[in-house]
Amino acid sequence: MNLIKEINAFYKLDMPGQLSFSAQSLYMALLHTANEIYSRDITPSNGLLMAKTGVKDVKTLEKARQELVDVELIHYISKAKNRQVGDYHIIGLEHLLVDNFRKNSGENPEKFPGLPGKKPPHIQEENREEENNNPPIPPQGEEEDLPVEEKPRKPFKSKKQENQFDLFWGEYPKKKAKGDAEKAWMKITPDDLLFRKIINSLKDARGSPDWIRDRGQYIPFPATWLNGKRWNDEYEESHREEAKEIDWGYQKN
Repeated sequence: MNLIKEINAFYKLDMPGQLSFSAQSLYMALLHTANEIYSRDITPSNGLLMAKTGVKDVKTLEKARQELVDVELIHYISKAKNRQVGDYHIIGLEHLLVDNFRKNSGENPEKFPGLPGKKPPHIQEENREEENNNPPIPPQGEEEDLPVEEKPRKPFKSKKQENQFDLFWGEYPKKKAKGDAEKAWMKITPDDLLFRKIINSLKDARGSPDWIRDRGQYIPFPATWLNGKRWNDEYEESHREEAKEIDWGYQKN
């Protein structure tokens, strides 16, 4: 996904005139999250999206999300056991600009094989898998429109690894020994599938009795949790709402 082109298409197609301010903010937050992990398929929590958009309550967030679904900017599948997180797929708008160009120019679409268009679902799925495995390559002749790629900080070998760890760190309530956690992350070097499993398991862990007890006193350090492959643990789900409201006491460390 080309983030810059998607943002340009959003304004060229006058989407702000069709969406509420909350829906616009949510779409930009989803684009940003998708760009961080180089994938149109993402599973951000409601808490993360509310922090990025400034939306104060879940009902407003859900209403904004439905606006995006209605105008076919995104697909959304709610997780039955946990309404705090769901699966998002960014459809995007760049293909609409291409369709309009072809229509207005009267040119044969076959003359533009390199331009993206809206494809059948099975082709979209193939492209999505390829996109997950390969970071986007800038189109020839357009490098000047793209920002210079930043080098990842140590010990990460790519920006994707760095961004995925930062998302994990943002979700983990006990922010201690970050350097050890980064080294543990690099030992794992999770692919997209394992990354989603880690994040989803972490959301379950946050609601477990052991993590809530005594304001998180018994939460393991992040490096310990990663080295122990604790994403494979099973966690009780009965305290999710309590976990959402708790003051962990570690957020500013």
